Amino acid sequence: MTTMEKLVHLLVPAAPAHTACGGMKLDGVEVASYVGDATCHECRSTRWPSPEAKAESVDRTISDYVNGYNNYANLAKLMVRDHPTLQQQKMRLVMEFIKAMAELEYVDARNEDSRALARFITGAVEQAQADGRRIGYLPFI
Repeated sequence: MTTMEKLVHLLVPAAPAHTACGGMKLDGVEVASYVGDATCHECRSTRWPSPEAKAESVDRTISDYVNGYNNYANLAKLMVRDHPTLQQQKMRLVMEFIKAMAELEYVDARNEDSRALARFITGAVEQAQADGRRIGYLPFI
């Protein structure tokens, strides 16, 4: 398998074949799914993923990353090197995850501390907002 094929298979999960050409291809490598937009190099059709499909793909990628005991500090350092608008969007994503974690009704020993921390963070943000501070407000810029 070429380096390009390895990268494509690592970054792009499997998807159904395109009816006109038998499969979506990216730089000549057949891929089963697409993240962002992908053009079939044989028939030049473009397929756009649904927001739900894109979210599921990102979720799987994050799950695969955290399942390998990786260096989270290194990833965080890479994430903050991004464009300021994208940093803001990433922070919004993290806060939505924290809110969802805080709202979980059922947890077990593996994630009870995560829920407790999420509830602490959301409580602190809510208290700061009640005190009139502009914390937790992440405008689209």
